[in-house]
Amino acid sequence: MNKTNNNFNDNIFVNDLSPAQNGEEIVVIEGIIQNIRFYNEENCFSIVMLQTKDREQVTIKGIMISPAAGTYVTVTATPEFDKQWGKQYKIINYEVKLPATTKGIEEYLGSGIIKGVGKKTAKLLVDHFGVDTLEIIEKKPQRLLEIHGIGTKRANEIIERWHEQHEIRDIMIYLQGVGISTTFAGKIYKRYGSQAVEIVSKNPYRLARDIRGIAFNSADKIAAEIGIEKSSKDRIEAGIIYVLHSSLDSNGHVYVKKDELIALSDTILQQGRTNDDTPAPTVDEIEAVLDYMIRSKVITEDHTTDSDTYAIYLNHIYKQEKFIAKRINEIVNSGEINSQIPDKKKFEYIEALAKTYDITLADEQIEAMKVSIMAPIMILTGGPGTGKTTVTKAILSAHLNLGRQVLLCSPTGRAAKRLSEVSGYEATTIHRMLEVDIMNTFKRNCKNPLECDTLIIDEASMVDNFLAASILDALPEYVQIILIGDADQLPSVGAGNFLADLINSEKINTIRLTEIFRQAQSSNIVVAAHNINKGIIPKLEPTSAWKTSDLLYLNVEDPMAALEKVKGVVAKSLPQLGYDYEDIQILTPMQRSALGAQALNEEIRKIINPPKSAKDEFKHGLRTFRLNDRVMQTENDYDKGVFNGDIGYITEIDHVEKEFIVNFQGVDKVYDFSDASALQLAYALTIHKSQGSEYRVVVLVVHTQHYIMLKRQLLYTGLTRGKERVIIVGTDKAIRVAVSTLNTDERNSMLAKRIANYDN
Repeated sequence: MNKTNNNFNDNIFVNDLSPAQNGEEIVVIEGIIQNIRFYNEENCFSIVMLQTKDREQVTIKGIMISPAAGTYVTVTATPEFDKQWGKQYKIINYEVKLPATTKGIEEYLGSGIIKGVGKKTAKLLVDHFGVDTLEIIEKKPQRLLEIHGIGTKRANEIIERWHEQHEIRDIMIYLQGVGISTTFAGKIYKRYGSQAVEIVSKNPYRLARDIRGIAFNSADKIAAEIGIEKSSKDRIEAGIIYVLHSSLDSNGHVYVKKDELIALSDTILQQGRTNDDTPAPTVDEIEAVLDYMIRSKVITEDHTTDSDTYAIYLNHIYKQEKFIAKRINEIVNSGEINSQIPDKKKFEYIEALAKTYDITLADEQIEAMKVSIMAPIMILTGGPGTGKTTVTKAILSAHLNLGRQVLLCSPTGRAAKRLSEVSGYEATTIHRMLEVDIMNTFKRNCKNPLECDTLIIDEASMVDNFLAASILDALPEYVQIILIGDADQLPSVGAGNFLADLINSEKINTIRLTEIFRQAQSSNIVVAAHNINKGIIPKLEPTSAWKTSDLLYLNVEDPMAALEKVKGVVAKSLPQLGYDYEDIQILTPMQRSALGAQALNEEIRKIINPPKSAKDEFKHGLRTFRLNDRVMQTENDYDKGVFNGDIGYITEIDHVEKEFIVNFQGVDKVYDFSDASALQLAYALTIHKSQGSEYRVVVLVVHTQHYIMLKRQLLYTGLTRGKERVIIVGTDKAIRVAVSTLNTDERNSMLAKRIANYDN
């Protein structure tokens, strides 16, 4: 090993760190990677064992993109000493050379560097082509057909993956060079293909708009590298668009008030770029660009529904809100449905139906039945135990008996399945009903409408503006819509507050069920839920009352002691009561903290699904996924037909193909390892993520650690997810804070006013 100050060619990956400037020793090491001791896909930090030309074994650590055994590398590094591991070398930069020996090529290909090529296939290739194997794959791929067992399809897969691997590597090198995490390389490649580097280098701000998880600041780093000044019009425009998207995604706002938008954009545009001496834009410059964007119709300004509010919208969001108001008013004004049926016959019909199904309907429920038969659009809302399910079944039976074609749907797969079970009639998710395709568009629309006379939408509080507009666009003429949901639950994850806005418009026939039926009054869950809604601290029984109460409470002040209690309840107490792990769902207000979903998932997995062997798990960034893990999809994947909130189990892991299978309610879906970023462990979920679902048993964590999230709506939603039993683990103070704190974070929406004041 020799000291050097050599300059390397452009194929070198250069780390930002330059120890040579600090007077540290610099060495160049050449050798073959023997094995990878550690690799973090999140940031490409690697620890590898390298065998030098002198057959010395050395440890190299630092940023190295997709290291593979058998790869020949030249590394420029600084030596350092670790107390535990001894002498190591910290990477400054390195150059990769493809292996030139048959043994090296076989190790390289067999390391999994090319998805789908394992040790067996690597040996076949090298035995046949020898040292020319890599050149054959690169330049004469048709010759792969010479090998017995490799047909045209298999050869094409190897070729495609070879080129894809190199393209992704180029993207990784480029991104890493401008300070962007290589976790996003796969997503960027899927979005832009082989044009990724060109697109990103020309307009880096597209990343913040197009790639989920990449923030404005990350895109801004690239912009700084390619010379876009702080005060440039492109940067200001990108900052404004980013604020609008962030308000949409993070807060559910449909619009941002103009003065707030300018202030938030100013904050974003002032941040970052600490090494950039160019001046940041002034507030006047931001306002000037904003006005230009409005005049150019890049975004929309609207203040027609409220003269005191200048609302700024993304164009497509503005069109959605206007369209929803228009279609709702068209439906409301379409006149009564079944108006030809005399009132007397309606009453007789409802009474006969109730007797047939042995249903005793309360006055509120009878009113709901009458309205459902007559009104073109109706909302049925109410808390647990008020008979929504009974009325839903009765309404369904009434409409079927009237000869009407009925569609039942719900926003999530779990909610649709439950709706099918309680109604005895087929229900589907909204996405499947609208026939979503891989381009995130719906085949059912105004040109290809749904075929139904009555559409019943359950869990309507989860419907956001995007879904609402899509449903309304696909409705046939003279259809009845019946929206069923609990208006006191949390609003939709997506933007808008559709159900609440419809109710607040006061234009929609709304039936609110308030009477708690006798059989439901015996449930402490139901009684507590209604008390919470009234701002009353619920009566909570200790766990010793498990034989007489369905709602139990463990008061634990210390967070770590609370964690141990949760583990004990899941591992011992509930199984002793006859519940399987699949019946139990842990819910918590937030993702992070010692009692957040992330920490709870890791701790509970140790109990439910401990590690068995390396073959049964794989790493994605800092996270490990394991065979039999319970996982949740966190974003819509229209290609797979899997949607945000769907829960499944990992049933197979293939390390050769770098794929795994998740089973969602009996349907297998194939994922690449790189797709794992769309999944999270689901032993514990945030209360927001549990919307629309019911579980036999809920372990609800409500602690002062979650202080900023403690709201009445949140506690109510978490509590009402439990079907048979709820165990609350937390503190008296946390429960008091949650019950006494109303949700004041109202969403910016003009929909209620647009519906109320609609004018053709």
